[in-house]
Amino acid sequence: MKKIFLFYFLLIVIVSCKTTIDKEYLSSPSKNKGYYFLATATYNYFEFYPTDASADRNSYYSTNFKFRAPKGLIWWKQSGNNFFFEYDYKQIILIKTSFINSKSKEEDWKLKDFDIEENFSESLFQYWREREFSENSFFKKRKNRKSVIYSNGKHEIILFNIKQKNLEQFLYYSLSFEEMPRKF
Repeated sequence: MKKIFLFYFLLIVIVSCKTTIDKEYLSSPSKNKGYYFLATATYNYFEFYPTDASADRNSYYSTNFKFRAPKGLIWWKQSGNNFFFEYDYKQIILIKTSFINSKSKEEDWKLKDFDIEENFSESLFQYWREREFSENSFFKKRKNRKSVIYSNGKHEIILFNIKQKNLEQFLYYSLSFEEMPRKF
């Protein structure tokens, strides 16, 4: 009887230990150099102020932006102008911003299917490998999963490996992406 009780006690402790980033920061905003994060009861709010770059006497000004992300965030990372938001079951939002003074033309926002073979993203693949996920699963098409890209020619939001039942919610939050004015 004691062994059964101990087993269930340990099982409950182990299962209840899993947490998400947004549970950790609920109602206590985190402001660091380059970003601001606030977890609310219904969504996660980010503001990003990426570092500018320069090369050969040219300056490249990063895009400041704000974005609301769905709850359940388990990991996020910035790498240059790429911003990764990871959720359970390897569902990933990748925001790729351009420099303000890039030659990319801004167009109307468009949504299209994201075929990994057609639209291969090196940064997304590197992130996948860094998280030590199987490379084979990166390229594998799954039932009930969808990948889409939402782009205006200057910025891209890739919703990768999203469960079909979550796609509408992830798309809704993708629409919240907004450039913020820079203070020079």
